[in-house]
Amino acid sequence: MDISLPAGFQWSALHCGIKQDASCADYVMVSCDAGTTGAGVYTRNRVFAAPVAWDRQRTPSTDVRVVVINSGNANACTGQQGWQDVQAMAASAAAACEAQLDQALVMSTGIIGEYLPMEKILPAAGQASAELGNDQDAFMAAASGILTTDQGPKVASTALEIDGHQIRLAGMAKGAGMIGPNM
Repeated sequence: MDISLPAGFQWSALHCGIKQDASCADYVMVSCDAGTTGAGVYTRNRVFAAPVAWDRQRTPSTDVRVVVINSGNANACTGQQGWQDVQAMAASAAAACEAQLDQALVMSTGIIGEYLPMEKILPAAGQASAELGNDQDAFMAAASGILTTDQGPKVASTALEIDGHQIRLAGMAKGAGMIGPNM
């Protein structure tokens, strides 16, 4: 599959130790050029994960620089500890990408009601930043790294021309195991 990747983005994925299977990536970083616009669509449920609260406060934005995603633990129903963990995760990713804290978005997916293993997650930011790439392999590794119970990555891309400018769009998604996402 040939994927038309947008300029200004880099991806990495690695195993930091959230998932038991060391062959499965569970930490993904997406680095964006300065001035990248970020937006979000969030659950309207009264119960939501700490990263949802974090990202709601930061989107829409005209200057997202890094998105960090962990899979295997949703950081949901974790109270004040979950909020502290999402802040620490954002701070480590922002520092690794030489970005400001308010330029970092965080996403988590997986088991609900368990605290994140921060002693494994925080050191991963530096390694993920060092391994960022802008090619199809890096994109596909990131698309696989966000998965939990999914059968495989879901990606789409297209290229088009608008007013003489080449525009490339690419997206990755994971299935939602969430019951009643209420978006």
